[in-house]
Amino acid sequence: MRVFLLLLLGLCSCQPEPSLLFSTARDGNWEVYRWQSAALLNLSAYPAIDRDPDGHPHHPWVVFTSSRDNNPNLYVVDRDGNNLTRVTDSPYPERQPRWSPDGRQLVYVSEVADKDEELYLTAYPITGEPQRLTKSPQPDYEPAWAADGQSLFFTSERDGNGEIYRLYLAEQRLERITQHAARDSHPAPSPDGQHLVFVSDRDGDPELYHLTLATGALRRLTTHSGLDTEPIWESPETLLYASQQGDDTQIVRLDLKTGATTPLTELGKAARQPRLWR
Repeated sequence: MRVFLLLLLGLCSCQPEPSLLFSTARDGNWEVYRWQSAALLNLSAYPAIDRDPDGHPHHPWVVFTSSRDNNPNLYVVDRDGNNLTRVTDSPYPERQPRWSPDGRQLVYVSEVADKDEELYLTAYPITGEPQRLTKSPQPDYEPAWAADGQSLFFTSERDGNGEIYRLYLAEQRLERITQHAARDSHPAPSPDGQHLVFVSDRDGDPELYHLTLATGALRRLTTHSGLDTEPIWESPETLLYASQQGDDTQIVRLDLKTGATTPLTELGKAARQPRLWR
């Protein structure tokens, strides 16, 4: 009986293998794909630009941006690419959707108010008008939730070039995270809330940097001569990001301890915007 219980506990503690969502132009136009157990599945499969995927933390839903109705809007499909639902219906571009950690809200970028990119927040399913989070005369975009769901990191050009900010939602308090003459973008907060990885061209071309939020300690993670961008945390020890490889891009894994990089060649070329979906 004891052996049986131990086996049962072991089975119950098993977690399903995470999926990797990403965008790729491997089919001649941008599509959203899911990669799991060495199998690739096209989730969007439409002759339009489909990008910006993000998987719901509790339901089998993937939100993404599509221009299939002649203007970028938000759509949701299930994990097999079925049951397409249009989420927004705006005459102005709406893109870069991100589920909140509890899955109850979506943050996204819209130009609906003043034809300028701003962050908006809505419950999902949508009821009522979304809440406008930023009001800058310059673009605000690339939102990323802190793991506790209490704040958002994003890129803003309100100071003349791309910098990273943090918005504390309850207080509506804004904190500037980076301050450099170069462009800083694509914030990726760590799961433990203590670190931030972002992209900067402060050393000549876009590379990944690691920032310890409490101390301000900064270190450069990549030294690649091409574009390195769109990082996400795969685990506390590894990152995934899009990297220029010759004339194309691939998704690459970076080991933070050793600095070793491994291209995920199974995903093919023209691959961007990795998003881990557990």
